[in-house]
Amino acid sequence: MTVTYPIIKITIGEEELTFENEEVISATLIEEFSPISAEIPISTIEFRIISTDTSFSMFEGEYFELLSERLPVEVSESIDGVTNLLGNFYLSEWKNVSDYEFEFKAMDVIGVLDATDYDGNFWSTGTAISTIMSDMLDPLNILYTLDATLGADTLQGWIPPGTYREALQQICFAGAATAITSRSNRLLIDYLVLPDNIYDIKILDSEKLMEQSVELLPLVTSVELVSHDYEEGEDSEDIFSEELAIGTHKIVFEQPYFDLVVTGPGYTPTVLASEGGDYIMSEGNDYIEAGGEYIFGPNSLYLELTVAGLVEVTGTPWLDSKRGFVVEETGLNEYANKNALKIAEATLINSTIAPAIVATVQDYYRQRYLKTITILPSETKIGDIVLTGTLYDKMILGTVEKIQTNLVGGYIAEVEIVGIQYPGVSMEPETFTMTGTDATLTYSEE
Repeated sequence: MTVTYPIIKITIGEEELTFENEEVISATLIEEFSPISAEIPISTIEFRIISTDTSFSMFEGEYFELLSERLPVEVSESIDGVTNLLGNFYLSEWKNVSDYEFEFKAMDVIGVLDATDYDGNFWSTGTAISTIMSDMLDPLNILYTLDATLGADTLQGWIPPGTYREALQQICFAGAATAITSRSNRLLIDYLVLPDNIYDIKILDSEKLMEQSVELLPLVTSVELVSHDYEEGEDSEDIFSEELAIGTHKIVFEQPYFDLVVTGPGYTPTVLASEGGDYIMSEGNDYIEAGGEYIFGPNSLYLELTVAGLVEVTGTPWLDSKRGFVVEETGLNEYANKNALKIAEATLINSTIAPAIVATVQDYYRQRYLKTITILPSETKIGDIVLTGTLYDKMILGTVEKIQTNLVGGYIAEVEIVGIQYPGVSMEPETFTMTGTDATLTYSEE
């Protein structure tokens, strides 16, 4: 009999508190994954602990103020005495259930990125994904691992203001990449892989605990992907004009511009100095300033106003030339319901890479089987491509897109797999390719 129990560690300042076995009354881990990065889902854990430590009082105690922060939470599961890391999370909610019972909710680093504003950015020429990721994640001290080959690929275009999670989604979608935190202490970024002729793990019938279900997902009859090619505009335009009070201000641009011109207060002054590097002072020992400069972020302007005044910003926009790339399933019954998908806001995708991306999206939606099973303790994890038997003696080959695990109740997991029918009749690997109805690719100017 397999013996399992959760181990949850909360770091508070320099102290690490560990709760395990009977101290954890309940714990549910929900992990989700999007193979084509149509979104970057947030994984969460909810757990309840019992403790006689009065430091956890919601009204007083040593941890009262600190527990309101996004404290690091490391979650593991002991399986027959072996500790298995499930992931790193950050505290998001805390409440007292009784004098000695406490309920917590934590989210992975993608949840933190979702709660953090991103100003946006623009790359006018092809820029390595490694550079884009470094510029975005390093200032936040986010630990991540990026596949080296993927990192050398280049992207260009625009990411509008939003959240860091939305920016990560734009990069992964355009780069045909995935972002995942499961079973790791960091964010893992790699190429996407759709089910084809290999799998990572087999789920045998003997590993299934409860009844299974198979759902046929709707057929996506066409996919349209709008590409975005940017070229320099010719005419300058007004971007911002407003009377600003004394204080700190940040102006975020809603589209990419170049040749920005700013007038008004709020620049960082340049202090005059001699050739020897000594500052030139007035008779009153004040530094002598000569003009100054404004502080620009990748897609923003920062102002420190010591006096109130009118700030005006002008610039020349980058013009967005849009083109629609459409793939359609052919050979359908004329009475078939149309189920068209349009992706218009992927602003890092230009007309060069759009055909490959739209074909990948179509391949993904050709996977029409959603299989849900409950399994015993297993090495199966989010993002795995698995092979498993199903109804009518058929088999499904698909990607694990969701796992909900009871960490207290025997490490039992409800698993959702999206995939295709495996054409073989055995559990051994066979060479085959994913098939669907024929498709045509067209494009049009937007």
